Amino acid sequence: MRAHAPKRLPRRVAGILAAAGVALATPALGVRLGELKAHSALGEPLDVTVALRPSRGEAPVPDCFRLGSARSTDLLVEAGATVAVERQGPSLRLRLRTRAPIQEPALHFRLNAGCPGGRSSTRDYEIPLSPRIALAKPAAGAAPGEAAGQRSLPGDTLASIAGAIYPRNTAARDAYVEALRAGNPALAGLAPDEPIPDGSNLVLPDLRGFAMGLAPPRATAEPPPAATHAPPPPAAFAGSGA
Repeated sequence: MRAHAPKRLPRRVAGILAAAGVALATPALGVRLGELKAHSALGEPLDVTVALRPSRGEAPVPDCFRLGSARSTDLLVEAGATVAVERQGPSLRLRLRTRAPIQEPALHFRLNAGCPGGRSSTRDYEIPLSPRIALAKPAAGAAPGEAAGQRSLPGDTLASIAGAIYPRNTAARDAYVEALRAGNPALAGLAPDEPIPDGSNLVLPDLRGFAMGLAPPRATAEPPPAATHAPPPPAAFAGSGA
């Protein structure tokens, strides 16, 4: 696999090649951005690839790509984001990496593609990240096709797993600990900082569904009290004539 040398990606790369010779080597066509694939986990330096679909004769280089304004742009820049263009057989892909670990469980960034003089394209990407947990071997006697559990690593605790996903949100971290207990009955009596037995099969809560459950419920107006009617006044008695 051949790859262009990684280039440091500042927040707003102009996308203009400095050397005229390099610019002439890049045809003024266009490149489309394809699907993204994550190769890293939460707490690790980011490593993702994006499929590239260049026009015929297009030879994209790292200078053709830049980060646009989005929620996670500053985070990626501070983590030392770099890009490289790699070739796998007839296909091209863009590789985005950071030098520092990423501790946010969900990233949103915008990627702009455009070589000098060519058409540009933009695409937004969402990256959900989960802690890397080794897959357990299927238990002896497991039925064919039965999904293997996830195995805890030495030193894992309920609090450490929740803290890796929600490092700054105490309420969400505590709620995630409870969700881990609910999904793993064998760990229901385990204290948050008590080590999980090595090799325990874990069921991790779905992050998307869990995050939706954290949203405060909409307040519902109480129905107005039922109307009450005062009893009619007693009928007046007519006075008797003298």
